[in-house]
Amino acid sequence: MMEIQLVDCTTLQVIETFALQDEETAYRRATHLESLGIEVKLVIPNVTDSLAHELGLNTEQKTEYTKSIHAELHDHDAAEESDSCCFKNSNE
Repeated sequence: MMEIQLVDCTTLQVIETFALQDEETAYRRATHLESLGIEVKLVIPNVTDSLAHELGLNTEQKTEYTKSIHAELHDHDAAEESDSCCFKNSNE
């Protein structure tokens, strides 16, 4: 199951977990802990993580999928120097 993790930045231990739909509650809890002087971070699954999870990818497959996403983004970032479909001359 995909979930939001509230992590102690000092120990890297997961303090609490929240369902994805409870993002607001997770933020409130993180804010409360920070007000007490505890440095925390929220680890929220991104679209790539969610899709990989739903597709049932194993660790190796997820790594390959993530690499392909990064390569695709890199191609678009360097679009002027690449053959990116996003920046083709419309007169071609």
